[in-house]
This record gives sequence, structure tokens and C-alpha cells, in this order.
Amino acid sequence: MLNTCLNNEKNLSLEILIKQFIQQYSQQNSTNDFKELIELFEKTSFYSLISSYELILLHYNQQQQQQQQDKDDLTLILSDEENSLKKEEEEEDHHYSDKDDQSCIVSMSCSSKLVDEEKENSNYASKLSEYNVSRLKIVRLEKRQGEPLGATICRLSDNDYRISIARIIYGSIAQGLFTVGDQLLEINNIHIQSQYRTLDDIVQLIDSLHGTISFLLLPTSSDETKTTMTMTTNHGINNQAFHYNQDDCSSSVYVRALFSYDPYDDMYIPCRELGLSFEKDSILHIVNRDDSSWWQAFLMENDENIKKQQYPGLIPSKQFQEKRLKIVKCLLDEETTGHTKKKLKKKLNKSISQQSTRQKILTTFSFGTYESVEWYIPNPLRKRPIVLIGPAHIGRHELRQRLMNSSDLSSLIDVAVPHTTRLKKSDEIDGRDYHFITRQQFERDISNDLFVEHGEYEKNLYGTSKSAIEICSNQLNKICILNLLPEGLDSLKYSNLLPYIIYMKIPSTIEKLREYFYVNEQQWIEIEQVSRQIEQNYSHLFDKIIYLNQSFDEIFSQLKSLVKHVQIKPMWVNQCWFSPRERF
Repeated sequence: MLNTCLNNEKNLSLEILIKQFIQQYSQQNSTNDFKELIELFEKTSFYSLISSYELILLHYNQQQQQQQQDKDDLTLILSDEENSLKKEEEEEDHHYSDKDDQSCIVSMSCSSKLVDEEKENSNYASKLSEYNVSRLKIVRLEKRQGEPLGATICRLSDNDYRISIARIIYGSIAQGLFTVGDQLLEINNIHIQSQYRTLDDIVQLIDSLHGTISFLLLPTSSDETKTTMTMTTNHGINNQAFHYNQDDCSSSVYVRALFSYDPYDDMYIPCRELGLSFEKDSILHIVNRDDSSWWQAFLMENDENIKKQQYPGLIPSKQFQEKRLKIVKCLLDEETTGHTKKKLKKKLNKSISQQSTRQKILTTFSFGTYESVEWYIPNPLRKRPIVLIGPAHIGRHELRQRLMNSSDLSSLIDVAVPHTTRLKKSDEIDGRDYHFITRQQFERDISNDLFVEHGEYEKNLYGTSKSAIEICSNQLNKICILNLLPEGLDSLKYSNLLPYIIYMKIPSTIEKLREYFYVNEQQWIEIEQVSRQIEQNYSHLFDKIIYLNQSFDEIFSQLKSLVKHVQIKPMWVNQCWFSPRERF
């Protein structure tokens, strides 16, 4: 009932409404609850509380009206006619093109309002005079509470209190509005260039602001932007920049990280809060490489073409990371020539990001930096070859033979028919048992890099050609299982065969390997050495590692599952396997 009165009599004070309520309903209701309510209404303290409330409400309404009046004074409603808006923009362009000393205004308005040019130009002129410059830039944008601006700031030098834009984060509200090198003069008419203001003070100020924010900047000499009008969504995000297309950005590339990274362990990163943590083998979408030392990247789902965060983070560039790793290598080389561990540790702390152990540094150096990848959806009309990599005497040939004899896989699996220079036997068929060619032709094919691997046995040449793998995978639509020497991987690059590389990693002890495959001590030493070399030189090409510290049946079961999985599951594939001229 009281709500009904309040809704019908909005212009009356709360006190009058309550008294009318008492007079109207006191005779109609005699319940105890109603009587208690009447007693409460008749207390003096209750009406004091009402008076206080009305004073607060009056003050609030006056404040809101003043803010609305200020907005109305500063803005004009955009015309509904699109042609009219275009005409105004053309007139603005013509107006500013004739005046070299005018500043650049870049304005964003989520409420679709156009800044009053007359007042703006007047304010403009006074600012030009105040700062004694011929050109300024005003940026207005809408920022939600707690939303990052997407730009970092820095001082021009240690002894200079002038502040400039240091970095623009890809896809943020700052992209397209600010330019690296712009000097920041005012924020919402607050002068921020002062020796008494720290960078943290300014960052806290920006973080605390939301709604419409105005920035006054001295544009960098490289910023030749003319007066433009840019629209945003209600949340102020630059959608055109945020919903990126990798084809629209020349610096956009997907990579697999070949090392782990934590920005909070990196003393050189310009802003730890913007750093992106990732583990080895993580997929990164690099969207900005403007900075030679620090790139901007999204962290992607390893098994899906989906990014994990809204804004990109900073990662060390390939050049910067390789430079650090070279320093590590030099220091480790010095260690072998007589430097003590104490001196080495001191130099490492000065030269690279803080790393926990010497082994971590060695591993990082061996594994490199980034490997370019592409998202691949399997083609049902062709199969991806499976390549087993590892040292000799660990059971790779036995595993391949067992796969080919498997009842549920034998019809799907085949091997590439090898080439040879030996004479054909009476029971052999050319193209089924071997491709029989002359030695001259074989050597010519070697020169043309047509073989994945080749060798000589009893004065006859044998080899596996790329064309033989292509016939198996494409024409016959069979899963080609290959046991290759590691060097053969280089020949598969850019072949468009898209091999899936499985590395067979030896167990830590000879006893574990002997459980299913016998090797002697000398063979074990050679196996360990070859394994280290393979991992150092080719680990960036591995798609999967199968650890040989389990039973042979478990190893086979894991391998069998992978062979099936690879042919149907979309995944990230190393770009080096794709042909630059041909795609499917």
C-alpha cells in the first residue's frame, strides 16, 4: 500500500506521504502489525531519519543534474542520417588539411556523441599556447572499471620527468589511439608531468578511472594521424582490433615454445605484470613483433585452436632469447676451462634471467626457442606417415613389424617400397618389392634430394624416396610406418608429407631396457650418446615421446593408439613439413 502511494505521488516529500497513508488506512486496519507500524511512524526520531534521507537525496539529485548538464554542454547528439555524418567528416578533413599547426584529435564515444568543435577548438588553442607547441593530440575513450588501458608508460630518461607511451598492447582499447613515443601531458585535465609524480602514481590514477577518460598528449613526430572519429562498443573495446584475423597482421604467427618461461624470474622484462608464463611445448599465437626484444602473444590450447586469455602478454623474442642462450653457452664453456662454480654462478646471475639450476640452462639452450606451427585438420583421403626415431638396438623395427601384423591395423598400414640398384630376382615384381633403377639414376636422385634416406650394401644402393612415401600415404591412402635415422627428418622438410614424429626415449638404466631387448654394455654406452645427440639436434621436431621404461606390451599399446589418433584428430603441425607452394 505504501509503495502505491509513493509511486503515485512522486513529487511529494516522504513525510507527507506517510501522514497521508496513516490517515487513509488507520480506520481500515486494526491488526497488531499495523498498530506497531503506526507507532513507528509517530516517533520523532523516525521523521529525523526521513529528513536526513531527503537531504542526501536532494544533494545526490543536484549532483546528477550538474553532471548531465556538463555532458550536454560538451556534446551534440549524432545525426541519424549516415550521409550527414559523412559530410561532416569530409568538412572536418578539409578544415584541418589547410592548417598545419592544428593538433590531432582522436576521439572514441560509446554513447554516439560528437564533441562540440567550437569549444574543443577553443580549449585546443589554449593548450597549444600553454605548452608552447604547434601540435597536440587528444584521445577520449570509454573504460570500464577495472579494465586495463592496454598501454605502458616510461620516463624519457632517468633524469627527465616527461612521460611517454612505451608500449601498446594488441587488441586493447589503447590500440589505434596512442602511438609509442607520444608524451603524456594530462589525464582528465590533471597535469601529470611533474618531478613529484612517480610512474606508479600515474598508473594508479589511470587504474582508478572509468567511464569517459580524456588524455592530452604531445604526439610523436612519426604520428601523422589526421582528425578522425572512431566508434567503440558500449564497453569501450576496440572490436576491430580485438577480433583479429591472422591474415590481416603480417607479424601474426603460431609457434610451439621450446623452453619454459616465467616472467617473474626474468630480470630484463620491462613489465612483469604484462609477462606471459608458459611451459615447454605450449602453443603461442604471436600477434605483435614490433619490439625486437619483446613480442606479444596469446597462450593457446595445445589441442584446440582457442586462446586462453583475453589480452596478449609479453614473451622474449627469438633474437633476444637466442642472445641470452649464447651468453649461457659461453659461460658454460668457460667453466670447462677452469672457472670455478662460484664464479660461474655469479656471472650467470648477471647475464641471464635467474635460472634455478645449471641443468635447466643446458636444457633450455639445447632445445632452442620457437618452432612455427599450423593448425591442421586431417584429410580423410590421405594419411600422415608415422616416423619412429631413436638410436639402434631399442626395438623400433620389432614395434613396426608388430603394428603391421596387428589384426585391426594390418589393412591400414603399409611401408614405402624402397629403391635399389641391384638386379631384380626372378620372383620379384618392380614396384611391389622394390623400385629397380640404375646406379646413375639413383645418384642423380640423391643429388636432387629425392631420398629421405639411402645407403650402400654389398655394392648396391638402397633408399626410401619421398615419392614412395607419397604413393603409400596419398594414392593408396595407407598409414606409412617409417624407421628413419634422425638425419632423414631434414629431407622431409617442406615435402608436404606432414610426418608425425615419435621419439623412443631410452630408460635411465640398461637393466630396464634389457627387460624386453638385450643390449651389452658397449651398445648401451653408444645408445646413450646417440640419444643425447638426437635430443639436442632434433627434439624441436618431436610430436610425441614414448618412454621405454615400461613393458613392451605397454609401449606397443601406446604406439598403436597414437597411430590411430593422428589420422583423425586436428592438431598443431610443425610448419616446416608443409610445402610453401602446395597445400591440401
